[in-house]
Amino acid sequence: YGTDEALALESVLARSREANALLVGDDTIGMDAILSRLAARIASGEVADALRHNELLALDVEGLIAATGDKATFERECVRVFEDAARAGNITLVIPSLPKALESAQKLGVDFLELLDPNLRGSAIHVVATAHRGAFHKSMGVEERLAERFEEVQVAPAASSVLASLLLARAEELERRSGVFFSYPAIFATAESARQYFPYGSALDNAFDLLPAFVSARAGDARVPLRHGRQRPVGRHLDLANDERLERY
Repeated sequence: YGTDEALALESVLARSREANALLVGDDTIGMDAILSRLAARIASGEVADALRHNELLALDVEGLIAATGDKATFERECVRVFEDAARAGNITLVIPSLPKALESAQKLGVDFLELLDPNLRGSAIHVVATAHRGAFHKSMGVEERLAERFEEVQVAPAASSVLASLLLARAEELERRSGVFFSYPAIFATAESARQYFPYGSALDNAFDLLPAFVSARAGDARVPLRHGRQRPVGRHLDLANDERLERY
């Protein structure tokens, strides 16, 4: 899943200038899977030369707004993030749910796209944003502005099996630490639950949160773990210099 989309994204990011992409999809799972696939290609050295040693770091705009609380502080922290990424020289900033981030920043009195624009026009950093198809097409004004700076990459809907494959490595980590083992049906059920009962936010993050809860609930009922068909997804950790404003894909 996602091979064509990941290659299209890589092609955009390999440009010398205005290397910015907007992933547009029906759900978060598919877009997360594309980003994870690209991060894995970077880690294995399979990408174009322009992206070798690159890092994908996610900027949580909603979290930054909550942490700063006022226009001046938010703008200052955003500028600092952009400057730090530019100095590093090998950063691709990922901005999840960009239309929602723009709306939240606007409530604070900030035109986030205008704040971001100097970086979109330059070559120091790459930017990948994501947008749910419905939210993207509801606001024509935002859509037109984004089209000026971002190359759109359409993402096909992802099946729950895609999310399940991304959960396997996380389950294996929990197995080693807790002694509680996950069968493949349990992994698939977790993926289904994350999509069905937690429609907001990242389905991948929600599913990651469910696994430890299941460990706590089922600590006395160990199962035989699945040992076949595992993929190596790219985990998320705090970014360079332990900066809590960003997360690594």
